[in-house]
Amino acid sequence: MTSTGKWNVVIESPLGEQRREMVIEAASNSFTGSVTGPDGTNEISGQVAGDKLTWSDKVAKPMPLSLSFEVTLAGDEMLGTVKLGIFGKAKFKATRAS
Repeated sequence: MTSTGKWNVVIESPLGEQRREMVIEAASNSFTGSVTGPDGTNEISGQVAGDKLTWSDKVAKPMPLSLSFEVTLAGDEMLGTVKLGIFGKAKFKATRAS
């Protein structure tokens, strides 16, 4: 199954659930896309290795942070973690939007 498509994302951050919409266009070993949330849209790109996806992103609100994502694709769901800069890791879950 491919990661290409539209995804509804929930990150369980120390500040509560953070919801985003992610769109991915995957190639053989990489992908591009965007993440849209309350503070706007960020372009993303990352790596694909089998069922694993990794990428980085930056957010400005509620404070500037560099984020590092490591997720596993399982059908219409992605599960994994996001490193929240100095704040440790949080759970990441995405479900394919219909």
